[in-house]
Amino acid sequence: MTIRPDEFDAFFVELNGFEPFPWQRRLTRQLFDDGGVWPELIDLPTAGGKTSTVEIALFTLAAGLPVPRRIVFVVDRRTIVQQAAEHARTIRSALRGAPAGSALARVHDGLLARTAAADEPLVVAELRGAIEQDREWSRRPDVAAVVASTVDQVGSRLLFRGYGVSDGMLPVHAGLLGNDTLILLDEVHLARPFAALLRRVRARFRPSAQLLPDRWQVVELSATHGSGAHDSAALDGAEPSRFTLDEADHAHPVLGRRMAAVKPAELISVTVPADPAKALTALVRRQHQEAKRLITNPAVRSLGIVVNRVQAAVRLGRELTADPSIDAEVLVLTGRMRGWDREQALTRVRELVGSGATPAPGTGAVIVVATQTIEAGADLDFDVMITDCAPIDSLIQRFGRVDRLGELTARLGDAADRPVSRIVGTNRATKDDDPIYGRALGATWAWLTAHGRTRIDLGIRSPDRPDPDEQAGLLPIPLRGPVLTAGQLDRLVRTSPKPDADVEIDSYLHGLGRRPDQDVELVWRADITAAMLADPGIAQGLADLLVAAPPTPGEAMSVPLSAVRGWLSGGSDAADQAAELSDVDAGAPATRSPGRGRGSRPALVRRAGDVVVVHEPSDLRPGDAVVVPTEYGGLSLGSWDPLSTDPLPADMDIADQAALTQGRFQLRTALFGAGAAAPDSPDFRLVVPTPVLVEAADTGAPAALREWLAAEVARSTHPVVRPEGWWVRARDHVDRLQVADIRTVPGPSGPVYLIVPARATDIDTDPERSSAAGRGYPLDEHLADVAEITAAWCARLGVSDELTSELVTAAGLHDIGKADSRFQMMLREGQVESDGRLLAKSAIPPADRDRNRRAAAMAGYPPGLRHEVASAALLPPATPELVRFLVAGHHGYGRPFFPPQHDPGAEPVDYVGPPGRFTADQPYRYGGVGSAAAVDFADSVARYGWFGVAWLEAIVRLADHEGSRRVAQP
Repeated sequence: MTIRPDEFDAFFVELNGFEPFPWQRRLTRQLFDDGGVWPELIDLPTAGGKTSTVEIALFTLAAGLPVPRRIVFVVDRRTIVQQAAEHARTIRSALRGAPAGSALARVHDGLLARTAAADEPLVVAELRGAIEQDREWSRRPDVAAVVASTVDQVGSRLLFRGYGVSDGMLPVHAGLLGNDTLILLDEVHLARPFAALLRRVRARFRPSAQLLPDRWQVVELSATHGSGAHDSAALDGAEPSRFTLDEADHAHPVLGRRMAAVKPAELISVTVPADPAKALTALVRRQHQEAKRLITNPAVRSLGIVVNRVQAAVRLGRELTADPSIDAEVLVLTGRMRGWDREQALTRVRELVGSGATPAPGTGAVIVVATQTIEAGADLDFDVMITDCAPIDSLIQRFGRVDRLGELTARLGDAADRPVSRIVGTNRATKDDDPIYGRALGATWAWLTAHGRTRIDLGIRSPDRPDPDEQAGLLPIPLRGPVLTAGQLDRLVRTSPKPDADVEIDSYLHGLGRRPDQDVELVWRADITAAMLADPGIAQGLADLLVAAPPTPGEAMSVPLSAVRGWLSGGSDAADQAAELSDVDAGAPATRSPGRGRGSRPALVRRAGDVVVVHEPSDLRPGDAVVVPTEYGGLSLGSWDPLSTDPLPADMDIADQAALTQGRFQLRTALFGAGAAAPDSPDFRLVVPTPVLVEAADTGAPAALREWLAAEVARSTHPVVRPEGWWVRARDHVDRLQVADIRTVPGPSGPVYLIVPARATDIDTDPERSSAAGRGYPLDEHLADVAEITAAWCARLGVSDELTSELVTAAGLHDIGKADSRFQMMLREGQVESDGRLLAKSAIPPADRDRNRRAAAMAGYPPGLRHEVASAALLPPATPELVRFLVAGHHGYGRPFFPPQHDPGAEPVDYVGPPGRFTADQPYRYGGVGSAAAVDFADSVARYGWFGVAWLEAIVRLADHEGSRRVAQP
């Protein structure tokens, strides 16, 4: 099947419902003509449709061009990441439902043809926090994927230090992102150091095309691309190949109207004190007044308010909501929201002010209060805006959300009665460097108000906008990152163990001189209380509870580590800290340490697979998932509000609903009966008869819980609003409830029962549980399956025959070390083999950690021994170093060293099976100090490159995972 470039129009129309712009057709044709080589910079104005680069990338991939299969859309704004991911999911849904014979169906089939025996032509992932939201993208190397993410998440993974990724999986993520990937770096002016890093990787550290397929490209996207010293390309000393609009685009009736829109704004100065908290109060008061004036204008249906601080958005949202004189729906949107809350808010915002939105008849005025989270890429269209002063590039971005489609200008032109936006500055703007924007904010305010100017037009074609040379002085001084060297990559590629003198990657992602205040993920749970956290006797129960119902991205909020530490410590300067928290990086180091307050409050922390109770906030680390009781407060209008001490109601625990968005049905009895409620309460968790449920479950849990759940499903038909998605899953699950679906953990008032359907888990991603699958699995079958999967993937990925042979050999031998008789006894939970067959997996459920530990103890398998070390030691001396490394490193160890391999019994291992017979007297010596393992790793890296060897490793390891999942208990 051949897809021609002239089919792009039909594909685009079927997908979007309207014709592509001329530049979209031209770029598609250019990619066909240039053999899939993308321009390095796509420079388009706001509302120019940059996100359609994802559709173009998928179309050219389906057409068979030699382009990357992973499309990674990177933008340093969390809300825009979420919006980009939703756009990709819309594409996936359209492909899934494509009518036979349509252009969409042809693209669907073209993508499917690039995969090996998969029924899903496209996977979509959203990575914007340390809690991984979508894992499908990293499960197979052959399937087309669209990943929406941030600089931190993509950059840290690319540099083998992925935030929130276990050490064992670091090379897999680096291998996937460092190969066969198209990185679309949106709003490059927000990420110049990262852009420079990507270009250096492209120029200096890519593998040789003769050894590995070279499908890795980087495209910078910008609506406010500057010039000279402020261009990321100029920072690296190179001028990028540029793609921009031409005459046909300017003459286009839709695109031309958008670029012709006028966007007038009045300049308002507010006198504020030097104290940050008091200054914020004065600004909020004036913005409230201006909002009231604008929203009462009959011509204004939608008002956007963009502020520079999260606390300002929360305060202003509360005041506007409480103002009886304002007849408008008020919505608050910040980057410091839980994923679930942000999704609810975004859905409503798009319904009311999304570009081209048609609100329901009778819908009144709307006010959206937001932070910088909407200034870049958000497809919103306000009649007018009130904005804090910011550097000129930020202001231009924010005004890209005003009359975005040009319809207001077409209707009213520049009439005298047209509503006018506001830019609010302060008397201190030109005196003090801003903690976020530095001198650029004051320089921009001085330029705006120069010569007594009180009004400006920031439309795309406005003569009021500064010329490039003038604009350069109004931008933040661009931070430069250090130059990545081969020596630093040599240290970064060492993931097991990491070097003592490790490389600090933050400066490569964000530049030298910024405050490296990385985030933690904050989660609120109602089934965990302060009293429980203070009781050491139930610490294990708390850990089990969090393992059984782990935090998901939907219930997590990304908050700077220092802010959470200050909040939990109860510092007396909390108001100043809150007043300074923004949604963008700070450029100056933090100078404030937590002051004295009410005393530290404990939290439950999940990090790297472990769960611990942390009593001192100073013990928190970047990337931690910090679980706190809802009684702590800290939320207002869905956003982070450390000044709010009001306990959250039980329904603010959204763990079950958020888990459902991940395809995971769960129900926790600890929340049930949390308070008195009417029988028809819309919150089902408040009416469950917990005592009756617990009594019944003590003697017959599955039957009792099935009966109760069936009754609750019947109640769900009540017309009162309920969490409908949850009940749909409940109906699907109620008749299939099994013993394995019910887990019990201790609670403060007795047992807590969790209904969590048993399912295939990510076995093998955790080396300590990799041999558990829920059922016994013969070793020879597993080796054959993994070899077959590896061969199929290599064929689709374009791996050379020579390399394919080595990868398939490694896959077919990777687990032969499990022939150790003690290991076999462990898989059989202490029983001696009776059928003569070697096992690769045991019948122990992967999540049952205690049972796995007991099995190892009964078998006498020495703690710390790694079966993959024995596998490598069994290989013949003439085995290629890459094969030995892939066998030894298939759980992430041996890069370059293994944990101490002490085998007191020094037992020999003998494997006999279809691949042949392999014997070693002291196999675990291969992983010892001074052994060949580190040499095999170094030789493989030297031959295939840092990212190349990680990609080859990812193919074999993910084939191992895939083979394990296929036999795991569903």
